[in-house]
Amino acid sequence: MSDAIVQKAICFDLLCISEATARLLDLDPGIAQRYGDVPWPQVRAIANVLRHEYHRIDMDIVWDTVKAGDLDSLMAAATRELELLSSI
Repeated sequence: MSDAIVQKAICFDLLCISEATARLLDLDPGIAQRYGDVPWPQVRAIANVLRHEYHRIDMDIVWDTVKAGDLDSLMAAATRELELLSSI
């Protein structure tokens, strides 16, 4: 947490995840219903904060989100959807 480069890398990765999530939901909005345990609106919205309101970023909250495994359900949903696509 004390390394500014690591903090920026984490924020950039979250931005990329958020953008990819937005595109995924645009392609298939049904994903949100299939994986109701994922907080889709929040995942999508974090990009706006990271891009436009970066002065409001609380790195403690960001780090707690990453450490706590809050992205696990999103990762599981994305992995499952990619497996389904690759089997077509």
